[in-house]
Amino acid sequence: MMKLLILVIAVGVVLQIAKGKPLDVHCDKKTTAVETIGSGNGELIQLERHQVTCQPFEFLNDFRFIRSSDLRGAFYAYTCCVYSVRD
Repeated sequence: MMKLLILVIAVGVVLQIAKGKPLDVHCDKKTTAVETIGSGNGELIQLERHQVTCQPFEFLNDFRFIRSSDLRGAFYAYTCCVYSVRD
């Protein structure tokens, strides 16, 4: 809930600064490291090992859970974006 509040405040600040100027959005694709998540029998454990983080004033735009080919590992692929005011 706190991260959502910060995002709303950050977007509000950018929109207030823009005041009719065009906004650009820049996005970076990121991944977490592959971590073991179980014995391959379909269970998902230790998901807290994955740290999905964006920098301050960035927002999470895309979020996917991906299993490794051997089904014993997984990682998250996600996208962090930031608004900027075009001059």
